[in-house]
Amino acid sequence: MAPLSVKLLGFVLLLSAVSLYSQRRYVVWTGEDSCGPKGKAIAAEESISCNSVETPRGRVSSLEHDGLSFSAVFAEEAEFIVLAVHIRNATSDTIEFDFEKWGAAHFRSAEAMDSRKKPIAAETAVPYRDLINSARSEASRDIAIDTFMAGHATRGESKRIRDQDGAQTTRTVIAKDEDEARLANSRSQARQVLASKEKESYQQHSLSSKWLAPDTDAKGLVYFRKYDKAGLVIFSLAINGTTYIFRLPRRVD
Repeated sequence: MAPLSVKLLGFVLLLSAVSLYSQRRYVVWTGEDSCGPKGKAIAAEESISCNSVETPRGRVSSLEHDGLSFSAVFAEEAEFIVLAVHIRNATSDTIEFDFEKWGAAHFRSAEAMDSRKKPIAAETAVPYRDLINSARSEASRDIAIDTFMAGHATRGESKRIRDQDGAQTTRTVIAKDEDEARLANSRSQARQVLASKEKESYQQHSLSSKWLAPDTDAKGLVYFRKYDKAGLVIFSLAINGTTYIFRLPRRVD
């Protein structure tokens, strides 16, 4: 997670999923001990620190803010940028956050954001229900297409046919391809199993909590759509009235 310069801050705030300038409570993660730029509503006596640790699973970006601890790891899958988070509430109050409203702005490059060009996309996290529905609908679509194609699959078969005069000849006739139908059925069953496993994975590993009681924690995965042409993604993560900003450079082929 690369440091975010002060130069970039104004445009980042403008594009954040929340109106940071209206609330004036934000912290930019930079990896420096004291973190990066902060909003005017962040009081001098508030305790804020940032840290970065390399692990076998990737770089962990951590932030602590007056009893709130937040750790993040960014990874990529075929369709998503996945944010693995661990949030701990060591305060005496309940904290709230709606991770489905966390935002991501996708830029072609850091230079594009420097020059205030519009992002490729700016949107919130993929809702949990959409992940579940997507796993189910994609499997259903593929099964329907495969079954339809198999139902129209044919093959030539050689058959002995007796003419009116009693002579037998061999002719090629077109028949339904039963083998393809059986294969399609087998593929459908495999897709249903994979969709069920994918659904279970989302249910088991996705972040589901939207509040934390005192002295409790939560961890899980948050999914954002991936844009292959985006060389820089800015994440705005609102927790209990403060927005934390993270910067993710990406390699674009």
